[in-house]
Amino acid sequence: MFSPDSYRLTDKLFEEHPELKDRTDASHAKPVASNVFSRYPEIFFDEKPQDGEDYIQIYGRLSGERVYKFVKRLYVAEHANLDK
Repeated sequence: MFSPDSYRLTDKLFEEHPELKDRTDASHAKPVASNVFSRYPEIFFDEKPQDGEDYIQIYGRLSGERVYKFVKRLYVAEHANLDK
């Protein structure tokens, strides 16, 4: 079992999108928490973009519903359970 806070966003996200840094305090910026889809909507997509980048699909909540979203793999830190 893994804690929900064990999934983290990477520094690469904030290098490519510095405008996202001010959305929350530093301690809450990187955890992939339940509100991550609404906190950083610019990086999540309903359909997998066909832009040559590597994407992963994440299952989470948005407006009280469970949804799948795609995000660039390089924005999510390596995790033992990520590809399971």
